[in-house]
Amino acid sequence: MSGTRSTVGIESEGQPRHDQTLTLKQAATCWYHGEWKALSHIDAGLLAAHPDRIRLALLQAGGNAQCGNLQAAKSSLRLARQWGATTLQLAQMLAAGVHRQLDSASTLCGAPSKAQYHCDTSQKLILALTGVPATTITAPACPSPAMEAATEQAQALAAQRFCSAEYWEQRYRSGGHSGAGSQGKLAAFKAAVVNAFVARNQILSVIELGCGDGMQLQLLHIPRYIGVDVSPAAIARCQALFAEDSTKTFLVLEDFLCAPRTATLALSMDVLFHLVEDQVFDTYMYRLFASAEQYVIIYASDAPVLQGKAVHVRGRRFTTWIDDHRPDWELYAFRQNNYPYRILHSQSRSSFSDFYFYRQRS
Repeated sequence: MSGTRSTVGIESEGQPRHDQTLTLKQAATCWYHGEWKALSHIDAGLLAAHPDRIRLALLQAGGNAQCGNLQAAKSSLRLARQWGATTLQLAQMLAAGVHRQLDSASTLCGAPSKAQYHCDTSQKLILALTGVPATTITAPACPSPAMEAATEQAQALAAQRFCSAEYWEQRYRSGGHSGAGSQGKLAAFKAAVVNAFVARNQILSVIELGCGDGMQLQLLHIPRYIGVDVSPAAIARCQALFAEDSTKTFLVLEDFLCAPRTATLALSMDVLFHLVEDQVFDTYMYRLFASAEQYVIIYASDAPVLQGKAVHVRGRRFTTWIDDHRPDWELYAFRQNNYPYRILHSQSRSSFSDFYFYRQRS
């Protein structure tokens, strides 16, 4: 069967058709990854003859509810009910959705233990409903070309209504932090890799575009450091945190643009998938490589689609962008993250980012 089609025609004359490439495990994968748009784009008209139509309709309802499409969610629930969904199954789906929302809220509020509890509870409910354990799923990917295309399109449309700069400034001003990746074992792993690179290559200066609140920087050992961020609130935190450290300089992006600087190494960690607007992403990438004298280190996901539950997250195939726009740089090393993304874990315990090391071509 061709991998480019998500649906097929009539199985046999007179029989209702259904999406033969869509399985319950694939739909559960979408749920575990928070790919709500992908679930909402399941064609309800092709579910009638599907052997798992009840649970697929429930997952579709959950996806629509997470997207705020309440009328569509109700329609999917009615279909599931007509096909024989039990009260228990309905309750499992609705409760799982509530716990996913609480997981997101707890993560944004900086409460990782609460986020993990809600994440675990949601997974247990979906396991009870579908029989598909989250432990069998280890990589964030949409299950079919049609679902992936729908998710990419939805993310692009959402980006048109989103301003990443405003989001981060409001987040920092309200007391939020850079994210779970800048704390705990994830931060320690990133620091170990960067520190080893700096020492091995005798790096004298580093410029980081998207330095955030400085939590990660506390673990880095760099002779001279320049941190740049779009958020004045984040820069104010960094300046206060490192007020006694003369080796570190922090600049709001607007000030940096007035007098651009360069360094031996340009660093970007857990930033690219937060640049949801295309123009912002393009400008950032050009600026990142223009700031580097010898090396660029990127810590990010190179997947075109990532979990869709957060409006400030969008997958980016950045290696292709670099090949197309900065062919004078080469990817010469790759370092896999020690804690690869697992649905079983909350965002504070795993990451979909990896290290990519670039240098100028000789």
